[in-house]
Amino acid sequence: MEEEKRRPRLQIRLGGLVILIIIGIVLFKVDLKDKIQSEQFQDNIAFVKEKATDFWDKITRPLREKISDEVEEYTEEQLEKMQENFKENILKLKDTEEEE
Repeated sequence: MEEEKRRPRLQIRLGGLVILIIIGIVLFKVDLKDKIQSEQFQDNIAFVKEKATDFWDKITRPLREKISDEVEEYTEEQLEKMQENFKENILKLKDTEEEE
């Protein structure tokens, strides 16, 4: 119940911050379109995107390798079980055919 009371406060503070930023942009007459389309801003965005991608790859690569190994082992085990069951069923089928 206490968590439910805390959530609106966070939303109100975040909303207030967004409104203050918008008012600041309007008061200082910042042309967002020119700023966003500028070469420097685009270079900064590309740099941040590259760094975020590298960071994500460094985090997920070991995890992907571990999961890949686990999935491979599990698949091999299940395949061996299927082969054994298939052999057993074939032998049972052969035995029942010989009895008839």
